[in-house]
Amino acid sequence: MPRRVTWSTLGTWNPTSQCHAPRLLLYLYGELRSFVYTRERTAEMLHLSDKCFFVLGVTDSTICEPGERPGLCRRYRSAPQAAPLEWSRFAKAIDSVPDLLARSRSVFAGRLAAIVFQRANGVMDDHGHGHPWPVRLGNAVMDHGSKFEDQMHALVLLTAQLERQHQFVIDPRAIVIRTRFDVLCPSYADLAGAHEYTCAAREASA
Repeated sequence: MPRRVTWSTLGTWNPTSQCHAPRLLLYLYGELRSFVYTRERTAEMLHLSDKCFFVLGVTDSTICEPGERPGLCRRYRSAPQAAPLEWSRFAKAIDSVPDLLARSRSVFAGRLAAIVFQRANGVMDDHGHGHPWPVRLGNAVMDHGSKFEDQMHALVLLTAQLERQHQFVIDPRAIVIRTRFDVLCPSYADLAGAHEYTCAAREASA
């Protein structure tokens, strides 16, 4: 059965003459985990890179997979020696994802769109691979057999909904950065070279 959407938001958008549609899209996927600790750094990176941005995320209804003891997340298999994340330090319950995302909107000046899916049964690996988890978003059904692939598909559909809701069209030359919710971003992304590359590629294919 398709997994149901438990919460969603399309954020807010206030166009200006210099920014009528996002030029920089940040796609976030995976578990929320330590996003409450990294979101300020992520927002700083976006503002320093290109203030004309929008953040889109797809995640599960729980902050992480439960760990060995209450209040802890499961350790990363790729880093078994690292201390487990204590989600109880910043959330009342492990399924407080909607509340955490709602409170994160102000960090990104309202420009945060997100979908929260009911968590699937079964354990995924650190890259989101594991048992199939078909989901339904609008009239689209996603059942590619990989959590990662389905989240990417959901992000593309979310982008289309964002365009309809806020009545803008994202330029094909817009830059898309794809990463995990809990990534620790660099201070900024130098997008000048990327813009030049996409413009040159577009002109070459014309």
